[in-house]
Amino acid sequence: MSYFDLIAGYEREKEELKKICEILNNREYYLQKGAKMPKGIIFYGSAGNGKTLFTHVLSKECDLPMYVIDLGNAKDENSVMKQIKKAFDKANKSHKYSIIFVDELDKILPDVRQDYVTDRSKIILTQLLTLIDGINKDSNVFFVATCNNFGAIPETMLRPGRIDKKIMLPNPDYSTRKAVLSMYIEKSNCVFETDVKEIASRTTGFSCSGLETLVNECLLESDENNRVSETLVYEKINEISFQDIQREKSDEEKRIVSCHNLGYFIVANALCENANYMLDLQKGNVGNDFFANVISDVSDDWDDDCDDDDDNEENEENESCNSVDCDENDDCIDDTIEIKKYYCLDDFKNAISVLFGGMAAEKAIFGRTFDDTYSDFSAANDLLFRMSETGMLGFDYLYNEYRCSRLQYSKDFVEKINEKFAQILEECYAKAEKIVAENVNLLRYLQRYLMQEQNIKRDRAEKLIANFKRSEF
Repeated sequence: MSYFDLIAGYEREKEELKKICEILNNREYYLQKGAKMPKGIIFYGSAGNGKTLFTHVLSKECDLPMYVIDLGNAKDENSVMKQIKKAFDKANKSHKYSIIFVDELDKILPDVRQDYVTDRSKIILTQLLTLIDGINKDSNVFFVATCNNFGAIPETMLRPGRIDKKIMLPNPDYSTRKAVLSMYIEKSNCVFETDVKEIASRTTGFSCSGLETLVNECLLESDENNRVSETLVYEKINEISFQDIQREKSDEEKRIVSCHNLGYFIVANALCENANYMLDLQKGNVGNDFFANVISDVSDDWDDDCDDDDDNEENEENESCNSVDCDENDDCIDDTIEIKKYYCLDDFKNAISVLFGGMAAEKAIFGRTFDDTYSDFSAANDLLFRMSETGMLGFDYLYNEYRCSRLQYSKDFVEKINEKFAQILEECYAKAEKIVAENVNLLRYLQRYLMQEQNIKRDRAEKLIANFKRSEF
Protein backbone atom coordinates (compact mmCIF):
# COMPACT_ATOMS: atom_id res chain seq x y z
CA MET A 1 0.00 0.00 0.00
CA SER A 2 1.26 3.46 -0.93
CA TYR A 3 1.14 6.18 1.71
CA PHE A 4 -0.68 8.29 -0.87
CA ASP A 5 -3.67 5.98 -0.35
CA LEU A 6 -4.08 7.59 3.07
CA ILE A 7 -5.30 10.72 1.26
CA ALA A 8 -8.84 10.41 -0.08
CA GLY A 9 -9.61 12.60 -3.09
CA TYR A 10 -7.51 15.70 -3.85
CA GLU A 11 -6.16 13.97 -6.96
CA ARG A 12 -4.46 17.00 -8.50
CA GLU A 13 -2.84 17.98 -5.21
CA LYS A 14 -1.59 14.41 -4.73
CA GLU A 15 -0.05 14.47 -8.19
CA GLU A 16 1.92 17.58 -7.24
CA LEU A 17 3.02 15.91 -4.02
CA LYS A 18 4.16 12.84 -5.97
CA LYS A 19 6.30 15.07 -8.21
CA ILE A 20 8.00 16.57 -5.15
CA CYS A 21 8.58 13.11 -3.68
CA GLU A 22 10.09 11.92 -6.95
CA ILE A 23 12.52 14.86 -6.93
CA LEU A 24 13.49 14.42 -3.28
CA ASN A 25 13.98 10.67 -3.75
CA ASN A 26 16.28 11.24 -6.75
CA ARG A 27 18.31 14.25 -5.60
CA GLU A 28 21.58 13.17 -7.19
CA TYR A 29 19.94 12.64 -10.57
CA TYR A 30 18.58 16.18 -10.63
CA LEU A 31 21.74 17.73 -9.19
CA GLN A 32 23.72 16.15 -12.04
CA LYS A 33 21.39 17.94 -14.43
CA GLY A 34 22.46 21.21 -12.83
CA ALA A 35 19.09 21.75 -11.17
CA LYS A 36 18.73 23.25 -7.73
CA MET A 37 16.81 21.30 -5.14
CA PRO A 38 13.61 22.96 -3.92
CA LYS A 39 14.04 24.40 -0.44
CA GLY A 40 10.51 24.10 0.85
CA ILE A 41 6.80 23.78 0.46
CA ILE A 42 3.78 25.30 2.18
CA PHE A 43 0.35 23.67 2.41
CA TYR A 44 -2.39 26.21 3.01
CA GLY A 45 -6.15 26.45 3.13
CA SER A 46 -9.09 26.03 5.47
CA ALA A 47 -8.58 24.11 8.70
CA GLY A 48 -9.40 20.42 8.74
CA ASN A 49 -8.51 19.51 5.15
CA GLY A 50 -5.37 17.42 5.62
CA LYS A 51 -2.45 19.84 5.47
CA THR A 52 -0.63 17.96 8.24
CA LEU A 53 -1.56 14.63 6.64
CA PHE A 54 0.05 15.73 3.35
CA THR A 55 3.20 16.56 5.31
CA HIS A 56 3.33 13.14 6.97
CA VAL A 57 2.74 11.39 3.63
CA LEU A 58 5.64 13.37 2.17
CA SER A 59 7.84 12.28 5.07
CA LYS A 60 6.85 8.61 4.82
CA GLU A 61 7.03 8.34 1.03
CA CYS A 62 10.49 9.88 0.97
CA ASP A 63 11.57 8.06 4.15
CA LEU A 64 12.74 11.35 5.66
CA PRO A 65 13.00 12.01 9.40
CA MET A 66 11.00 15.05 10.49
CA TYR A 67 12.01 17.68 13.04
CA VAL A 68 8.86 19.36 14.31
CA ILE A 69 8.80 22.91 15.62
CA ASP A 70 6.03 22.43 18.17
CA LEU A 71 4.22 25.72 18.72
CA GLY A 72 1.88 24.08 21.20
CA ASN A 73 4.73 23.57 23.65
CA ALA A 74 6.27 26.99 23.10
CA LYS A 75 5.90 29.22 26.15
CA ASP A 76 6.74 32.42 24.28
CA GLU A 77 8.47 33.73 21.17
CA ASN A 78 11.90 33.14 22.67
CA SER A 79 11.00 29.47 23.01
CA VAL A 80 9.94 29.38 19.35
CA MET A 81 13.27 30.84 18.23
CA LYS A 82 15.18 28.26 20.27
CA GLN A 83 13.14 25.45 18.72
CA ILE A 84 13.79 26.76 15.20
CA LYS A 85 17.55 26.97 15.78
CA LYS A 86 17.66 23.54 17.42
CA ALA A 87 15.74 21.92 14.56
CA PHE A 88 17.96 23.40 11.84
CA ASP A 89 21.13 22.51 13.79
CA LYS A 90 20.01 18.88 14.14
CA ALA A 91 18.99 18.61 10.51
CA ASN A 92 22.21 20.14 9.21
CA LYS A 93 24.34 17.84 11.41
CA SER A 94 22.42 14.76 10.33
CA HIS A 95 23.87 12.59 7.58
CA LYS A 96 20.37 11.99 6.24
CA TYR A 97 18.20 14.37 4.29
CA SER A 98 15.39 15.49 6.61
CA ILE A 99 12.29 17.67 6.94
CA ILE A 100 11.85 20.64 9.24
CA PHE A 101 8.15 21.08 9.85
CA VAL A 102 6.28 24.13 11.20
CA ASP A 103 2.55 23.65 11.67
CA GLU A 104 0.45 26.84 11.41
CA LEU A 105 3.32 29.09 10.37
CA ASP A 106 1.01 32.10 10.20
CA LYS A 107 0.74 32.08 14.01
CA ILE A 108 4.39 32.99 14.61
CA LEU A 109 5.12 35.45 11.80
CA PRO A 110 4.20 39.14 11.60
CA ASP A 111 0.67 39.46 10.21
CA VAL A 112 0.97 41.66 7.12
CA ARG A 113 -2.70 42.66 7.51
CA GLN A 114 -2.23 44.11 10.99
CA ASP A 115 -0.85 47.51 11.88
CA TYR A 116 0.89 46.23 14.99
CA VAL A 117 3.37 43.36 15.16
CA THR A 118 5.78 42.44 17.91
CA ASP A 119 9.51 42.87 17.53
CA ARG A 120 9.92 39.21 18.44
CA SER A 121 7.76 38.06 15.53
CA LYS A 122 9.93 40.17 13.20
CA ILE A 123 13.01 38.49 14.62
CA ILE A 124 11.45 35.05 14.06
CA LEU A 125 10.77 36.00 10.44
CA THR A 126 14.34 37.20 9.95
CA GLN A 127 15.69 34.05 11.61
CA LEU A 128 13.64 31.76 9.36
CA LEU A 129 14.55 33.69 6.20
CA THR A 130 18.24 33.47 7.05
CA LEU A 131 18.09 29.74 7.77
CA ILE A 132 16.05 28.98 4.63
CA ASP A 133 18.42 31.09 2.52
CA GLY A 134 21.25 28.96 3.93
CA ILE A 135 19.79 25.79 2.44
CA ASN A 136 21.93 24.75 -0.56
CA LYS A 137 22.86 21.61 -2.51
CA ASP A 138 25.04 20.43 0.36
CA SER A 139 22.32 20.93 2.98
CA ASN A 140 20.22 18.11 4.36
CA VAL A 141 17.13 20.24 4.93
CA PHE A 142 13.73 20.50 3.29
CA PHE A 143 11.44 23.06 4.93
CA VAL A 144 7.71 22.30 5.19
CA ALA A 145 5.04 24.54 6.68
CA THR A 146 1.26 24.71 6.91
CA CYS A 147 -0.95 27.73 7.40
CA ASN A 148 -4.64 28.57 7.52
CA ASN A 149 -4.32 32.28 6.73
CA PHE A 150 -2.14 32.37 3.62
CA GLY A 151 -2.74 36.09 3.08
CA ALA A 152 -1.09 36.85 6.41
CA ILE A 153 2.26 35.31 5.41
CA PRO A 154 4.83 38.00 4.48
CA GLU A 155 5.75 38.00 0.79
CA THR A 156 9.43 37.78 1.67
CA MET A 157 8.80 34.28 3.01
CA LEU A 158 6.86 33.15 -0.04
CA ARG A 159 9.04 34.38 -2.86
CA PRO A 160 10.52 31.77 -5.26
CA GLY A 161 13.87 30.54 -4.02
CA ARG A 162 12.61 30.23 -0.46
CA ILE A 163 9.23 28.51 -0.41
CA ASP A 164 9.33 27.05 -3.91
CA LYS A 165 6.03 25.22 -3.95
CA LYS A 166 2.63 26.29 -2.61
CA ILE A 167 -0.25 23.84 -2.56
CA MET A 168 -3.72 24.95 -1.53
CA LEU A 169 -6.01 22.40 0.12
CA PRO A 170 -9.50 23.96 -0.08
CA ASN A 171 -12.68 22.48 1.29
CA PRO A 172 -13.24 19.32 -0.74
CA ASP A 173 -15.17 19.44 -3.99
CA TYR A 174 -17.88 16.93 -4.81
CA SER A 175 -15.57 14.16 -6.05
CA THR A 176 -13.27 14.53 -3.06
CA ARG A 177 -16.18 14.60 -0.61
CA LYS A 178 -17.41 11.37 -2.18
CA ALA A 179 -13.97 9.78 -1.77
CA VAL A 180 -13.58 10.97 1.84
CA LEU A 181 -17.04 9.79 2.83
CA SER A 182 -16.51 6.42 1.15
CA MET A 183 -13.24 5.93 3.02
CA TYR A 184 -14.79 6.55 6.44
CA ILE A 185 -17.99 4.60 5.72
CA GLU A 186 -16.08 1.58 4.40
CA LYS A 187 -13.97 1.51 7.56
CA SER A 188 -17.11 1.22 9.68
CA ASN A 189 -19.28 -1.80 10.41
CA CYS A 190 -22.50 0.05 9.61
CA VAL A 191 -24.74 0.18 6.57
CA PHE A 192 -25.88 3.62 5.37
CA GLU A 193 -29.32 3.77 3.77
CA THR A 194 -28.29 6.96 1.96
CA ASP A 195 -26.06 6.60 -1.09
CA VAL A 196 -22.65 8.23 -0.68
CA LYS A 197 -23.29 10.32 -3.81
CA GLU A 198 -26.36 11.82 -2.18
CA ILE A 199 -24.47 12.59 1.05
CA ALA A 200 -21.64 14.20 -0.94
CA SER A 201 -24.13 16.34 -2.85
CA ARG A 202 -25.63 17.60 0.44
CA THR A 203 -22.35 18.50 2.15
CA THR A 204 -21.11 21.39 0.02
CA GLY A 205 -18.75 23.55 2.09
CA PHE A 206 -17.86 20.79 4.58
CA SER A 207 -14.19 20.33 5.45
CA CYS A 208 -12.67 16.85 5.47
CA SER A 209 -12.78 16.83 9.26
CA GLY A 210 -16.43 17.89 9.05
CA LEU A 211 -17.14 14.87 6.85
CA GLU A 212 -15.32 12.60 9.31
CA THR A 213 -17.39 14.05 12.14
CA LEU A 214 -20.58 13.53 10.13
CA VAL A 215 -19.87 9.84 9.58
CA ASN A 216 -18.83 9.33 13.19
CA GLU A 217 -21.95 11.05 14.53
CA CYS A 218 -24.07 8.76 12.35
CA LEU A 219 -22.21 5.68 13.59
CA LEU A 220 -22.72 6.71 17.21
CA GLU A 221 -26.48 6.94 16.69
CA SER A 222 -26.94 3.98 14.34
CA ASP A 223 -29.59 1.44 15.33
CA GLU A 224 -29.10 -1.97 16.93
CA ASN A 225 -28.77 -3.54 13.49
CA ASN A 226 -25.87 -1.21 12.61
CA ARG A 227 -27.98 0.68 10.10
CA VAL A 228 -27.82 4.43 9.59
CA SER A 229 -31.15 5.82 8.42
CA GLU A 230 -31.57 8.51 5.80
CA THR A 231 -33.31 10.72 8.36
CA LEU A 232 -30.34 10.48 10.72
CA VAL A 233 -27.89 11.43 7.96
CA TYR A 234 -29.85 14.57 7.03
CA GLU A 235 -30.27 15.49 10.70
CA LYS A 236 -26.51 15.29 11.28
CA ILE A 237 -25.74 17.21 8.09
CA ASN A 238 -27.93 20.04 9.32
CA GLU A 239 -26.44 19.95 12.81
CA ILE A 240 -22.92 20.33 11.43
CA SER A 241 -23.96 22.91 8.81
CA PHE A 242 -25.69 25.15 11.33
CA GLN A 243 -23.39 24.24 14.25
CA ASP A 244 -26.38 23.53 16.44
CA ILE A 245 -28.51 20.59 17.48
CA GLN A 246 -31.81 19.97 15.73
CA ARG A 247 -34.83 21.39 17.48
CA GLU A 248 -38.44 20.47 16.83
CA LYS A 249 -40.15 23.20 14.85
CA SER A 250 -43.55 24.47 15.89
CA ASP A 251 -46.43 23.97 13.47
CA GLU A 252 -46.35 27.69 12.71
CA GLU A 253 -42.65 27.60 11.89
CA LYS A 254 -43.16 24.54 9.70
CA ARG A 255 -45.88 26.36 7.77
CA ILE A 256 -43.72 29.42 7.20
CA VAL A 257 -40.48 27.60 6.35
CA SER A 258 -42.19 25.04 4.11
CA CYS A 259 -43.99 27.85 2.28
CA HIS A 260 -40.79 29.87 1.87
CA ASN A 261 -38.70 26.92 0.67
CA LEU A 262 -41.38 25.73 -1.72
CA GLY A 263 -41.50 29.25 -3.12
CA TYR A 264 -37.80 28.89 -3.92
CA PHE A 265 -38.44 25.49 -5.46
CA ILE A 266 -41.46 26.49 -7.58
CA VAL A 267 -39.55 29.38 -9.16
CA ALA A 268 -36.28 27.44 -9.52
CA ASN A 269 -38.00 24.47 -11.11
CA ALA A 270 -39.75 26.73 -13.61
CA LEU A 271 -36.45 28.38 -14.61
CA CYS A 272 -34.21 25.28 -14.56
CA GLU A 273 -36.10 22.00 -14.69
CA ASN A 274 -33.24 19.54 -14.99
CA ALA A 275 -31.15 20.34 -11.92
CA ASN A 276 -31.06 17.93 -9.00
CA TYR A 277 -32.90 18.95 -5.85
CA MET A 278 -34.24 17.91 -2.47
CA LEU A 279 -36.94 19.69 -0.47
CA ASP A 280 -36.63 20.03 3.28
CA LEU A 281 -37.56 22.24 6.22
CA GLN A 282 -34.14 23.80 6.71
CA LYS A 283 -34.03 27.55 6.26
CA GLY A 284 -32.22 28.69 3.16
CA ASN A 285 -32.65 25.54 1.07
CA VAL A 286 -33.40 26.95 -2.37
CA GLY A 287 -34.50 23.53 -3.61
CA ASN A 288 -32.36 23.45 -6.76
CA ASP A 289 -28.68 22.55 -6.90
CA PHE A 290 -27.90 24.73 -9.92
CA PHE A 291 -29.16 27.93 -8.31
CA ALA A 292 -27.74 26.91 -4.93
CA ASN A 293 -24.33 26.81 -6.61
CA VAL A 294 -24.83 30.16 -8.36
CA ILE A 295 -25.72 31.80 -5.05
CA SER A 296 -23.02 30.12 -2.97
CA ASP A 297 -20.27 30.66 -5.55
CA VAL A 298 -21.00 34.39 -5.54
CA SER A 299 -21.99 34.97 -1.92
CA ASP A 300 -19.27 32.85 -0.31
CA ASP A 301 -16.72 33.03 -3.14
CA TRP A 302 -16.04 29.31 -2.74
CA ASP A 303 -13.33 27.95 -5.02
CA ASP A 304 -13.99 24.22 -4.89
CA ASP A 305 -13.28 23.74 -8.56
CA CYS A 306 -13.68 20.21 -9.81
CA ASP A 307 -11.22 20.40 -12.70
CA ASP A 308 -10.11 16.79 -13.07
CA ASP A 309 -9.85 15.84 -16.72
CA ASP A 310 -12.41 13.06 -16.41
CA ASP A 311 -14.89 15.40 -14.77
CA ASN A 312 -14.34 18.03 -17.45
CA GLU A 313 -15.15 15.50 -20.16
CA GLU A 314 -18.37 14.61 -18.40
CA ASN A 315 -19.37 18.18 -17.60
CA GLU A 316 -18.04 20.33 -20.42
CA GLU A 317 -21.56 20.84 -21.71
CA ASN A 318 -22.98 21.76 -18.29
CA GLU A 319 -21.80 25.37 -18.31
CA SER A 320 -25.26 26.82 -17.81
CA CYS A 321 -28.61 25.66 -16.54
CA ASN A 322 -30.11 25.19 -19.98
CA SER A 323 -27.30 22.91 -21.18
CA VAL A 324 -28.04 20.15 -18.63
CA ASP A 325 -29.81 17.43 -20.57
CA CYS A 326 -30.30 14.33 -18.43
CA ASP A 327 -32.47 11.42 -19.34
CA GLU A 328 -35.35 10.76 -17.00
CA ASN A 329 -33.75 7.63 -15.54
CA ASP A 330 -30.13 8.85 -15.43
CA ASP A 331 -28.30 9.46 -12.17
CA CYS A 332 -27.37 13.08 -12.73
CA ILE A 333 -25.77 13.87 -9.39
CA ASP A 334 -22.20 13.50 -10.67
CA ASP A 335 -22.90 15.82 -13.58
CA THR A 336 -24.80 18.59 -11.88
CA ILE A 337 -23.25 19.00 -8.44
CA GLU A 338 -20.71 21.65 -7.66
CA ILE A 339 -18.96 22.08 -10.98
CA LYS A 340 -17.80 25.71 -10.95
CA LYS A 341 -19.33 27.22 -14.07
CA TYR A 342 -19.16 30.41 -16.05
CA TYR A 343 -22.49 32.02 -15.25
CA CYS A 344 -24.26 34.46 -17.53
CA LEU A 345 -26.48 37.47 -16.81
CA ASP A 346 -29.67 35.41 -17.04
CA ASP A 347 -28.30 32.89 -14.52
CA PHE A 348 -27.74 35.68 -11.99
CA LYS A 349 -31.12 37.31 -12.61
CA ASN A 350 -32.89 33.96 -12.39
CA ALA A 351 -31.08 33.24 -9.13
CA ILE A 352 -32.42 36.50 -7.70
CA SER A 353 -35.91 35.52 -8.84
CA VAL A 354 -35.47 32.21 -7.01
CA LEU A 355 -34.47 34.07 -3.84
CA PHE A 356 -37.61 36.19 -4.15
CA GLY A 357 -39.71 33.06 -4.65
CA GLY A 358 -39.80 32.56 -0.88
CA MET A 359 -41.16 36.03 -0.24
CA ALA A 360 -43.65 35.76 -3.11
CA ALA A 361 -44.89 32.43 -1.71
CA GLU A 362 -45.41 33.89 1.77
CA LYS A 363 -47.46 36.72 0.28
CA ALA A 364 -49.51 34.28 -1.79
CA ILE A 365 -50.23 31.90 1.11
CA PHE A 366 -50.31 34.20 4.15
CA GLY A 367 -50.99 37.58 2.55
CA ARG A 368 -47.82 38.99 4.15
CA THR A 369 -44.11 38.30 4.56
CA PHE A 370 -42.19 37.54 7.73
CA ASP A 371 -38.73 38.41 9.06
CA ASP A 372 -36.99 35.47 7.37
CA THR A 373 -36.06 37.32 4.18
CA TYR A 374 -32.85 39.05 5.30
CA SER A 375 -30.53 36.39 3.93
CA ASP A 376 -32.42 36.42 0.61
CA PHE A 377 -31.85 40.15 0.14
CA SER A 378 -28.23 39.82 1.26
CA ALA A 379 -27.55 37.11 -1.32
CA ALA A 380 -29.43 39.08 -4.00
CA ASN A 381 -27.23 42.08 -3.21
CA ASP A 382 -24.10 39.96 -3.70
CA LEU A 383 -25.41 38.82 -7.08
CA LEU A 384 -26.12 42.41 -8.15
CA PHE A 385 -22.61 43.53 -7.32
CA ARG A 386 -21.08 40.56 -9.13
CA MET A 387 -23.10 41.45 -12.23
CA SER A 388 -21.82 44.99 -12.04
CA GLU A 389 -18.19 44.12 -11.23
CA THR A 390 -17.93 41.69 -14.16
CA GLY A 391 -19.34 44.13 -16.70
CA MET A 392 -22.56 42.19 -17.29
CA LEU A 393 -24.58 45.38 -16.91
CA GLY A 394 -22.35 47.29 -19.33
CA PHE A 395 -19.54 49.77 -18.77
CA ASP A 396 -22.00 52.46 -17.74
CA TYR A 397 -22.78 50.41 -14.62
CA LEU A 398 -19.31 49.01 -13.87
CA TYR A 399 -18.74 49.30 -10.11
CA ASN A 400 -15.74 48.00 -8.18
CA GLU A 401 -15.47 48.38 -4.41
CA TYR A 402 -11.65 48.28 -4.45
CA ARG A 403 -11.51 51.06 -7.04
CA CYS A 404 -14.07 53.07 -5.05
CA SER A 405 -11.96 52.86 -1.87
CA ARG A 406 -9.08 54.53 -3.76
CA LEU A 407 -11.02 56.83 -6.05
CA GLN A 408 -14.58 57.59 -5.00
CA TYR A 409 -17.33 57.39 -7.59
CA SER A 410 -19.45 60.45 -8.07
CA LYS A 411 -22.79 60.77 -6.31
CA ASP A 412 -24.58 60.74 -9.68
CA PHE A 413 -22.88 57.48 -10.66
CA VAL A 414 -23.79 55.79 -7.37
CA GLU A 415 -27.41 56.89 -7.76
CA LYS A 416 -27.40 55.55 -11.30
CA ILE A 417 -26.10 52.17 -10.07
CA ASN A 418 -28.71 52.08 -7.30
CA GLU A 419 -31.48 52.81 -9.79
CA LYS A 420 -30.25 49.99 -12.03
CA PHE A 421 -30.11 47.59 -9.10
CA ALA A 422 -33.62 48.58 -8.01
CA GLN A 423 -34.91 48.01 -11.55
CA ILE A 424 -33.39 44.51 -11.67
CA LEU A 425 -34.82 43.63 -8.26
CA GLU A 426 -38.29 44.76 -9.31
CA GLU A 427 -38.10 42.73 -12.54
CA CYS A 428 -36.89 39.63 -10.70
CA TYR A 429 -39.56 39.88 -8.03
CA ALA A 430 -42.27 40.35 -10.68
CA LYS A 431 -41.06 37.18 -12.41
CA ALA A 432 -41.05 35.23 -9.13
CA GLU A 433 -44.50 36.53 -8.17
CA LYS A 434 -45.96 35.52 -11.55
CA ILE A 435 -44.52 31.98 -11.36
CA VAL A 436 -45.74 31.49 -7.78
CA ALA A 437 -49.22 32.80 -8.66
CA GLU A 438 -49.46 30.34 -11.55
CA ASN A 439 -48.45 27.45 -9.28
CA VAL A 440 -49.99 28.40 -5.94
CA ASN A 441 -52.22 25.30 -5.85
CA LEU A 442 -49.19 23.06 -6.42
CA LEU A 443 -47.40 24.90 -3.64
CA ARG A 444 -50.29 24.28 -1.22
CA TYR A 445 -50.39 20.62 -2.26
CA LEU A 446 -46.66 20.04 -1.72
CA GLN A 447 -46.71 22.01 1.53
CA ARG A 448 -48.90 19.39 3.23
CA TYR A 449 -46.45 16.62 2.39
CA LEU A 450 -43.33 18.61 3.22
CA MET A 451 -44.64 19.50 6.67
CA GLN A 452 -45.37 15.82 7.33
CA GLU A 453 -42.26 14.23 5.79
CA GLN A 454 -39.75 17.09 6.40
CA ASN A 455 -37.49 15.78 3.59
CA ILE A 456 -38.68 15.06 0.05
CA LYS A 457 -36.15 13.76 -2.47
CA ARG A 458 -36.46 14.40 -6.17
CA ASP A 459 -38.01 11.05 -7.15
CA ARG A 460 -40.67 11.41 -4.44
CA ALA A 461 -41.34 15.03 -5.42
CA GLU A 462 -41.72 14.06 -9.10
CA LYS A 463 -44.39 11.49 -8.15
CA LEU A 464 -46.25 14.03 -6.02
CA ILE A 465 -46.18 16.60 -8.82
CA ALA A 466 -47.42 14.00 -11.31
CA ASN A 467 -50.25 13.06 -8.94
CA PHE A 468 -51.18 16.72 -8.56
CA LYS A 469 -51.28 17.28 -12.31
CA ARG A 470 -53.51 14.24 -12.80
CA SER A 471 -55.87 15.48 -10.09
CA GLU A 472 -56.13 18.84 -11.87
CA PHE A 473 -57.83 17.25 -14.89
